[in-house]
Amino acid sequence: MKNYLLLATALTGCLATAQNIFAQDERPKMIATFYFTQEIPGIVQAVSDNGRYAVGYDELTTNASFIWDRETKEFVDVFGVDEEGNMAQGYSCALQDVADDGTAVGYYQDATLGIVPGIYKDGTWTPLPTLVEKNSAAVSAMCISPDGSLIGGQVSGHIATSDALPGQTIETGGATVPVLWRDGMIERIDTITYLGQGCRINDMSPDGTMMCGWAEWDDGTRSPAVWKDGKMVRLIGTEPAISNPDKWEEFYEGQLYCFSRDLTQVGGYFSASQYSMEGILWTIPEDFSQENATDESVQIVETALTAGGNDGKFFGGGLLGGGGTVYYDGGVTSLMSYYRMMFDLTTEGSTASPAAINDVDAEERTFASSYVVSAMGGAIQCPLVICFDEDETGIGQTAANGEAVLHYADNVLSVEGLYNEVAVYSLNGNRMLQAGAGADSGNLDLGQLGAGVYIVKVTGKNYAKIQKVIVK
Repeated sequence: MKNYLLLATALTGCLATAQNIFAQDERPKMIATFYFTQEIPGIVQAVSDNGRYAVGYDELTTNASFIWDRETKEFVDVFGVDEEGNMAQGYSCALQDVADDGTAVGYYQDATLGIVPGIYKDGTWTPLPTLVEKNSAAVSAMCISPDGSLIGGQVSGHIATSDALPGQTIETGGATVPVLWRDGMIERIDTITYLGQGCRINDMSPDGTMMCGWAEWDDGTRSPAVWKDGKMVRLIGTEPAISNPDKWEEFYEGQLYCFSRDLTQVGGYFSASQYSMEGILWTIPEDFSQENATDESVQIVETALTAGGNDGKFFGGGLLGGGGTVYYDGGVTSLMSYYRMMFDLTTEGSTASPAAINDVDAEERTFASSYVVSAMGGAIQCPLVICFDEDETGIGQTAANGEAVLHYADNVLSVEGLYNEVAVYSLNGNRMLQAGAGADSGNLDLGQLGAGVYIVKVTGKNYAKIQKVIVK
């Protein structure tokens, strides 16, 4: 039975103390709704920019995919094709991204062509052209522009031969290379010779000039990689692990998942060993070159970054399997804590707790995720889409005339006008500073609090104001 339930009040990591700072009628009223199902395993990988559609797949049990439509609120199974070209359960496929009109892209298993990149629309798979006749299992269309005019991904760049069996030469797809599909035609974006399995593309700019993902070395180690205007830059892993055993214990691997909306930053993770993992963030320099991609230029963050947002914000997941997170202004908090701080949420019971956030729409109101379900003595991931909408009751109480005016500069907060109290809170809800009633003006030196992000609340007789400030 499919379940569509409203958001729980007690999701993992919520900052209950921060929620108590604000009265509910002081923030925009929002409803957070969880759309999920236990009938279909898998992880939601992407949402359309307009928040209408979501797609994902399961690579552990069914090897099948699903597409979600916000109008119907249904998750629909998607499979590959059988020998007659019909959809058939058991044939593998994966939906990776979706455009605003519901056109989805990924790969599917065709009885004649094998694994091929393709377009899924209105219940039908259409193959995309490749560079060679034979492909590796890693070929896929990975990204589609919001208007559906451009598709990015990776395909085999050459045919590899092997004499592993006596007297028999086996031909398979070689290392994958990054490509674009435009008007039904395929084009390589670079002339680089790729090693190992090649590369994987996770995100793309709307015009296709920038991509991010990973690129492999011939020893199997994988570097987080960025492509821009036909050039590729590796982050952190700029050499194979085997070539420098003093730096790398046995291996390393990492990848970049997403660009920020303004395309100035790119985020992902890096794992230097089997037992370590770090979130990474890189500000893309104007001089895009390997020389400017030093280890020191990569910022380490406390969460893997998997979805790019607006105004320097990223979404992701706690390292080594933690829940959904938001990274902003140099700090990390849980997704629900962030939205509870920003909005007055309507909440009801739910059993779905979000894992990592894999994608977000343009307005940061629809999120691709998953949740863990116990089954057959183990645990599986099931699809989860989170939507934030304005409450039908509208916006909270409007402040009365004569409210105070806040000014903030050089770590000094000034409050002019009539107010009863001004207070400064940390993000976990602790009151750090306060000043009593004032008739004309009041000043607070926030420099003594230490660098970080704080919440200022000013209350008057008939109003309250909330403002975020950054102490440097």
